[in-house]
Amino acid sequence: MLTKTTHSPYLPMFSLSCKLTFFIELWEKFLQVSKYPKSQHYVSPQCAKITHTLIHGLLQVVIIYCDYSGGNRLLLLWLLLTFKHVFGLCQQVVKDFTMLDFQYMVPKLFIKFQQAVQSHIHRYTRDQSSSSVYLSNK
Repeated sequence: MLTKTTHSPYLPMFSLSCKLTFFIELWEKFLQVSKYPKSQHYVSPQCAKITHTLIHGLLQVVIIYCDYSGGNRLLLLWLLLTFKHVFGLCQQVVKDFTMLDFQYMVPKLFIKFQQAVQSHIHRYTRDQSSSSVYLSNK
């Protein structure tokens, strides 16, 4: 999908993921060639593994979403579920929650998250339809 058009909305995220990958690999290779100790001039092994996972995860999200949407919908990463969103939703239900509170909140959290996604989808489709009317009037 990504090679069919040069105006894909996914190209900036794909490009960012590739740049991050190339930077990390180049940095590590430079340290090896220059014989600098990685323990002093590179991130910790745990951080490197997390960075690798995040970069490849972003690439996978872009490719899967591109295949899923047929390349005609924007990928809005902030709509994807994150721990920060879950924590914020939990605090909306119970300000100072415990693990037991969290377990009881799970069904309510699913409903709240589905409502948030539906409202964003509705807003996005409404904006798309109003812009197509505007463009057709020209």
